Amino acid sequence: TQLEKVVEKYAYMIKELAQWYVPVDQGAAKASIYVVTSRNSDKDKAYAEASQKALTEESRWNHKSRDLEFAPDIEEEGRVRALHAMICVGVVYGMWLELGEYTIHAENPGATHPYLTPAVMHYEESFLKACAGVFEQVKR
Repeated sequence: TQLEKVVEKYAYMIKELAQWYVPVDQGAAKASIYVVTSRNSDKDKAYAEASQKALTEESRWNHKSRDLEFAPDIEEEGRVRALHAMICVGVVYGMWLELGEYTIHAENPGATHPYLTPAVMHYEESFLKACAGVFEQVKR
């Protein structure tokens, strides 16, 4: 349906903007951001790219000396319904980038580098307008 296309289009737009916002030195985090819809998932591609990035990057997460750890698959990924989309971050530390590190070993406790929230907020108004446009077409 047209509404499904709008949801999917905006999910990928949010993903791309989130990849732009994520801290530059986190190449694996950037590559691990992916979209899941009822019709599509680019998780495998994202994980492959993130793993490749992790082999070459020098970051405070020290990927070169160990395998990159990805977040466990969440059960909901397999049950995404029509008109829903999930924008996921595969690396375990993705949540700490967004929300801040609150551990004893954090170099800068509480420091945040939001990338998903600003990306969603950037497209909120235009997404709602696009959905309203579809509803207007249906009314006619």
